[in-house]
Amino acid sequence: MRFANNIFKGTLLSVVSAIAITYLLSCNTGSVVDMDSQSFPSISSSTSISLPEGFVSLDRTEDYSSILGEYREYVNLIVNTGSESDEGLSNAISNKVFSAPYVDGDLAYHWYCMLIETNVWSYRAFPKSQAAFGYALYDLNGNGTPELILLLEDYTVLAIYSLVDNKPQLLDAYWPRHKCAITETGTLYTSSSGGATYWNNCIWQVSQDGKSLILIEEFGLEGHENWYIIVDGERKAVSSSEIAEMQEKYPVLSAEAATEITKNSGLEFIPLFS
Repeated sequence: MRFANNIFKGTLLSVVSAIAITYLLSCNTGSVVDMDSQSFPSISSSTSISLPEGFVSLDRTEDYSSILGEYREYVNLIVNTGSESDEGLSNAISNKVFSAPYVDGDLAYHWYCMLIETNVWSYRAFPKSQAAFGYALYDLNGNGTPELILLLEDYTVLAIYSLVDNKPQLLDAYWPRHKCAITETGTLYTSSSGGATYWNNCIWQVSQDGKSLILIEEFGLEGHENWYIIVDGERKAVSSSEIAEMQEKYPVLSAEAATEITKNSGLEFIPLFS
């Protein structure tokens, strides 16, 4: 998220001390800006990325066993304390349960926002229980090695891991102000918001070596009428009408649309507890 709120980033990066938890729970959890509430089935025909055919869900659970183990421990902590308490989240952070080591500032920011939102459980039409959490194993870049996608039962994407030298690596984490949909071509469609005049929509592809996400296209607004588009690494200022054309190609990513796209991508939800 290029425009991540610097005000919150410093606070979130020190969240391991648990001092900032109460403050964080009061921020951003009820003020998500969605530009629309429409849903749509797929954007795969809009992407110009050519990926290998034959994406398959591969059983490589053992490679991600450490992540899944911490994921289960974290879910147990927040489920057992309920939505009105930050005790489970505080215990998880102070004991470094489900931590995200070796990540940069923006990624750490998104990771802790994801943890906070799953604890607060905003915008969910189903109970916060063990059954609500799961994952999928899916080869997003066609290199023969599946990524680990952490999910809620409605196919909300929480985080994506890859394997680098047979070790899990966090690629990104998501929450209501930084939503992700996984398309049937394996690309990621994200929508990030820092307020009415700061937002972007991006198309990403997992690199062939699994080490990073490659930006394919981006468009958005950075301040009053500062519309822009980035294609193939080249940024240019554009008009609002050109942004409207981009939104026809990539419709607004509401929470409902994000889950619908991901459901139609071919992922199979695997319950975290079975």
